[in-house]
Amino acid sequence: MPKLRIAILMWKDGIGGAERSLCDLASAIDKQYFEVHFYYLSGKADYFSKRIENSGFCVSYLEWKNGYDWSGRIQLILKLKQFSPHIIHDHILPPLTRPFIKLFLLRPIINTEHGTALQRQFGKGKKWRKFIERFDFFFCDYIAANSKASAIALEKTYRLSIKKIGVIYLGIDTNHFKKSPKKIHNSKILRIGYLGRIVNSLKGVDRLVLIAKNLHNHNGIKFKFIIAGEGEDRIKTEQFCEKMGVKKYFNFLGWVPDVKSFLETIDILIVPSRFESLGLSSIEALSMNIPVAAFDLQGLRETLAGCSIGTLVPPGNINKMTEAVIKLYKNKKEHDNSGRHFVQKRFSNDTMAQKYQDLYFSFIQ
Repeated sequence: MPKLRIAILMWKDGIGGAERSLCDLASAIDKQYFEVHFYYLSGKADYFSKRIENSGFCVSYLEWKNGYDWSGRIQLILKLKQFSPHIIHDHILPPLTRPFIKLFLLRPIINTEHGTALQRQFGKGKKWRKFIERFDFFFCDYIAANSKASAIALEKTYRLSIKKIGVIYLGIDTNHFKKSPKKIHNSKILRIGYLGRIVNSLKGVDRLVLIAKNLHNHNGIKFKFIIAGEGEDRIKTEQFCEKMGVKKYFNFLGWVPDVKSFLETIDILIVPSRFESLGLSSIEALSMNIPVAAFDLQGLRETLAGCSIGTLVPPGNINKMTEAVIKLYKNKKEHDNSGRHFVQKRFSNDTMAQKYQDLYFSFIQ
C-alpha cells in the first residue's frame, strides 16, 4: 500500500503551544503509512522545527516577508504541487492563504484550531479579522478543535456547520514528560511556576503579581515565582512587580526551550489565564505529577476537572487562588502517579496522532 502524503503547514516555529504540539504530533505519526512534509511559511529553523527534522521528516522554510506576501503564496503552491499531497493539514496561517491553496490544489484541507475562535468570541482582536477568518473556514473540509470549548466557539463565532467540526485534544509525549529522580531543592521555599507567553490580556501573568502580594502578607510562607516565557508585556509585568513591592519574589527566565527541565525545578504550576482553549503547559505538568492551580474557565476545565492534583478556582478570584496555593504549600509532599495516569488516558501524543491518522484515511476511502 503506497503511503499517504500529508502536507502540514504552520506560519513559523515559535514559543507557543501550537508549535510544541506540532513537534509532539511528528514524534507519534506512523511513518509506515504516512509520508509527511512540514512547511513553515515564515522564519527560519528553530527549536521545535529542528527536532522535527531530526526525527527524519522533510521540513521546508519559505521565509515569507509577512502575512500578505503573495509571492510567498505562489512559492507555496509550487512547493505543494511538487510534493503532491493527498491531504493538507494547516495549523496557523495568515488570512486568505487557505482559499488560495484550495483553488490551485483541490485537495482536502484539515485545520487544527488552536483557540483563536475563543478569543474572537470574547471580542479579542480586530473585528475585520473575524470576517476574513470565517471566509477562510469555508475552504476547510474539516476543523479539528483542540477542545470542546474551542469547538463551541467555532460554531458560535463563525456560524459554521457543526458537521465539519470535531474535537481532537492536543497530546504530549508522556515518555518525555516523565519526572526524573527528584532533585535536591530547598524544601523551605515554595517554587511556583508559570510557563507561557507574557501577554496579560490573554495569559493573565499580571495576576501573579497580585497573588505574590497576598502571599507576601501571609506570614510563614517562603516562596518564589519562576516565570518561563517571553511576550509583549514582559517589561510591563516586571514594572508592576516593582510597583507592588514584590520584585524580589520573581525570577523571569525568558523563553525556555526545554520545558521538562523547567518543570522539574518547580513545586506547583499556576495557570492565571483570562482565556485558554486547552492549557498545554498544565498537561505537561500533570504528566510529571506536578500539581496545577488554574482559573476555572473554558478549556482549562476540560484539562483539569477530575484530576486529583488539579485545582480549579473561580475565574479571576485572586484571593481564592492565593488560598489554593497556600493549601498546596501546607500539603506539600511527594504525589503519587495520579496526574500522569490522568494524562496518559486523555492527552498522549499517541492518542492524538491516531485520531489524526484515522481522519486522514477517512478522506481517501
